[in-house]
Amino acid sequence: MPGQRICDVEARRLLGKKRGSVFPPPSRGALNASEYREACDINEELTDKRLTMQSFNISPKIHHVDGCLTPQMQERVMDVHPELCFYALNGGVPLASKKDRVAGRIDRWEILRLHFPALSNSPPRASELPEGCKPDDYIDALVCAWTAACVWRGNSQPIPLEPQTDDRGLRMEMWLPRA
Repeated sequence: MPGQRICDVEARRLLGKKRGSVFPPPSRGALNASEYREACDINEELTDKRLTMQSFNISPKIHHVDGCLTPQMQERVMDVHPELCFYALNGGVPLASKKDRVAGRIDRWEILRLHFPALSNSPPRASELPEGCKPDDYIDALVCAWTAACVWRGNSQPIPLEPQTDDRGLRMEMWLPRA
């Protein structure tokens, strides 16, 4: 487990067969790399792990948030993972369907409708969303917003319950709603 955050390991354990959706974040040292190979080499040197392409692709956004985040801000800015949120809202059972398939969007939409009854009966199509917004990303954003509301209301929990802190004092945790 060297180089891995306990929250990522715990999230993967909870998600079982869907564990591949929780990819490790890049190390801070790899965040400034402009090329994938360079980022992989830096990350491997620091953590003994290479980066996934997904991690590299979101590195600029992670870098931006990481540069602004302080321990005090973590009372308002939290790490969530959509599949983990759906797992919690689905009674602790990972969703078997893939989020980018019609069946997966329908499964996730039905769970969201339990909490947002005003949502339409079926998930939106790409043509009904702003340009560049994919339906699965829209659905993920909704479940993350729901989780934020749960955190605000005190109806959520972090994993792990006692998180590690990094070298800047930031808690390494993920939040999920309580079902």
